[in-house]
Amino acid sequence: MISLTPLQQLAARKGLNLFGLVDAADFDAAQPREQRAQALLPTCGCILVAGRGGPAIRRSHGGRGASGPAAARGDEAAAQALSTELNAAGLRHLRLHSAAAKMRFQQLGEAAGFGVVSPVSGMLLHPVFGPWLRIEAALLVEGSPFGGAPKDGVTIGFDPCSSCAQPCVAMCSSLAVDRRGRLTRGWCGDLERGGGCADDCDARLACPVGGGAARRAVRAKIRGHAQRSRGLGWRRPSPLWLRGVQSQR
Repeated sequence: MISLTPLQQLAARKGLNLFGLVDAADFDAAQPREQRAQALLPTCGCILVAGRGGPAIRRSHGGRGASGPAAARGDEAAAQALSTELNAAGLRHLRLHSAAAKMRFQQLGEAAGFGVVSPVSGMLLHPVFGPWLRIEAALLVEGSPFGGAPKDGVTIGFDPCSSCAQPCVAMCSSLAVDRRGRLTRGWCGDLERGGGCADDCDARLACPVGGGAARRAVRAKIRGHAQRSRGLGWRRPSPLWLRGVQSQR
C-alpha cells in the first residue's frame, strides 16, 4: 500500500490546503451515470480530491474571485505536480480540472470530507471556511493503491442550513440561488458581464456559515478589494429584490 502523506505534503506546498481520498464505487453509486468516475476511467478505484479553502483562495486568485486565466494557470500547475508524482509511482490515472465539469465537483468535495453541499444554495460549505472553498482538481486513480478511503471528516454532525434564515437567497443579485440546492451559474455569468458581482458572489458574502481567523481573513481581503473598486467609481449593485423596493419610492 502506498502512503498518501507525500502527496498531501506536495499539495500543501502548492497551496492546496484541502486534500482527501474518495472511494470511486461509493461515490458513483449516488451520481448520474454520465458523471461517474468509472464512466471516465473504468478501472478507477479511488479519487484524489484537492482544493483550497479560506485565505488560500485569495492567495491563489490574486485578490479577486475564483476565476480568470491566472487562477486557471495556478490550479493547473498544482494539479500537474500531483499528476507527475503519480506517474513517478507508476500509477495510471486521469486528471480532471473543476472547469471541465465532467463530474459533480461539489459532491466530490463532500465525499472527500471537505464540507456539505447546501440543500438551499448548492454551495459546498465548510465548518470554518464557510462557502469560501473551491475544489481545484480530481485525480481518478486505477485500483486502490492507497487502501480504503476514510469514512469521516469535518461533515460529521454538520448541518448548517437546517436552522438558517437563508440570507444567501435574499442577497443573490442574479436570483441564481433557488432554495432547492441549485445554483444557476449561467445567470451569475450574465450579471458579472453586466457589472454586478464584480467583487465576489453576493450569496457567498451573505452566508453566515463558518468562523475563525481564516474566514475573517477572506472577508477582510474582499472588503479591501471593494474599497479599491469604489475608488475607481464602481459600486456593488443592490440585490434584485431591493432594487424593486427602491424603484417604487
